[in-house]
Amino acid sequence: PIRTGPHRMKRQVIGVLRISTWVAVAPFLVLFATRVQWGETWRAFRSASPSLLLMAAAVNLTSLVLKGVRWWVFLRPVGADSLWLAMRATFAGAGLNNVLVANGGEAARVIFVARATRVPSAKILATFALERLCVAGPARGAIAEARELEAGRPRQRGPIG
Repeated sequence: PIRTGPHRMKRQVIGVLRISTWVAVAPFLVLFATRVQWGETWRAFRSASPSLLLMAAAVNLTSLVLKGVRWWVFLRPVGADSLWLAMRATFAGAGLNNVLVANGGEAARVIFVARATRVPSAKILATFALERLCVAGPARGAIAEARELEAGRPRQRGPIG
């Protein structure tokens, strides 16, 4: 059967957008890859401490796992209850953040989960915003505490301690 009407048009538009995106992004990837001094990068990698490299990789992976689990906690109430999906989206988003500008991987993980679960993207985006707020609050507190310690001011005790 030959498809006609809006469904066929939508698929064609999506196809054109995908190709256009690759055409727009590919030159920047090539430009980036040609500007990196690969020889120097490889020498620095080889001369680095293997134990420090392993520790850094372990910390990075642990951070990503915790980020995925934290997001999954917010995804479950809106109907996206797969931990595996949250983890795949989180790791894919982190990878895309390495090559896209302005943390484009974060937007990609919202789209990835919305498409896979058929939950409205507005709900998935709301869970993403909540997850980011959970990171922002403690980070601001840690920065404020560090500034106080650096300034040599005594810590103000609150009602908890």
